[in-house]
Amino acid sequence: MRKIKEIQERLSQYAGAYCLHKRFGYIVWQVSTGENVEILFISVIAPRKGYGKRLLKEMCEEIRPFNSVFVFRRKCNEQAGKFYRAMGFKEMVVKGLYKDEDAVLGVVNYDELVKRCNQ
Repeated sequence: MRKIKEIQERLSQYAGAYCLHKRFGYIVWQVSTGENVEILFISVIAPRKGYGKRLLKEMCEEIRPFNSVFVFRRKCNEQAGKFYRAMGFKEMVVKGLYKDEDAVLGVVNYDELVKRCNQ
């Protein structure tokens, strides 16, 4: 888990981004084109405890219904991939997005994400 100062420094790169910070983690997102929301990053204190799902649920409660929610992750971050797939995200590889490796784009319909968050 990052320290508050590290979080603030990272957030300063994202003008206009929204941040939900809880004692167990944080999620940062922005409204994107085409009635979509992009998750910029999410971090929890203890994976596999349901904290990521709680953050997604609270984010969905904060935003109005959009068409979809999407996220990019590093291909090597399979722990994140398992989480996003469990939350209904469909994934596709995006070559050349990161300087040193491929990315994976995950997309889920907003209504499907809300449904998964409430299970």
